[in-house]
Amino acid sequence: MTHSIATVSLNIKSDRGTWPYDIAATCFGKVRTPCDGGIMAQRRHPNLAYRQDGFIRITNRDELELLVACRGSIADREDVAFEEPGHHCSPQSTIRGYSAASAIERVIATGILPTPKTELPIVGTMVQTMEVGGKPPPARHYGVGLVMALEWDWFFRSWRVEVKFDQPTGGWYGYPILGTHTFPFDVHVIGSSDRPFSDMSPEEIKTLHEVRRQQFWREIDPASGLHDPSGTVRTHE
Repeated sequence: MTHSIATVSLNIKSDRGTWPYDIAATCFGKVRTPCDGGIMAQRRHPNLAYRQDGFIRITNRDELELLVACRGSIADREDVAFEEPGHHCSPQSTIRGYSAASAIERVIATGILPTPKTELPIVGTMVQTMEVGGKPPPARHYGVGLVMALEWDWFFRSWRVEVKFDQPTGGWYGYPILGTHTFPFDVHVIGSSDRPFSDMSPEEIKTLHEVRRQQFWREIDPASGLHDPSGTVRTHE
């Protein structure tokens, strides 16, 4: 389940509108919008910086303070990306005392965003990600790359990890997949004690991904109003 790949063509329905399933798997730069209206994340905070894909971008203390001031209007309506200073030429005068990790700790402590259910990797670390979709998917069903940002996804009410692959990893109808915005359960930090995906067969990775995918849907925040589109997991029952 990533932003760079899609595996089925079903739509996801919730009380916030009907959305194409591949919002969980769209390519970089694509702004996500509902099929039939509903409440969508809009640029309601003119002082905050927004990326082209609609994410609020937090790269320094000034932007963090503006986000904190917004408080209750973030978790249910805005996508937020926490990046390291200098990642997109952030002014040096504003980056003292800031890091993506400390910014996330701040917004969790103030109750703006919830604590991740799975530990997030550090921005700038090398990771492997499970890649079981794509058309075609990579032969080994995993990719290797650098963590570029940590993101809050308001639609799924979940955290994501943005990874830039060190080489194209699979394709999407003739276009190479260069990176992903994936859920933390799909991520292995290189050098950690967990078994790396590179030591697994493609079938083992597919099996592990399905186990973790089902766990994701069992634990999804009921406030999202979402249900497993495959029907395997009966969410919130």
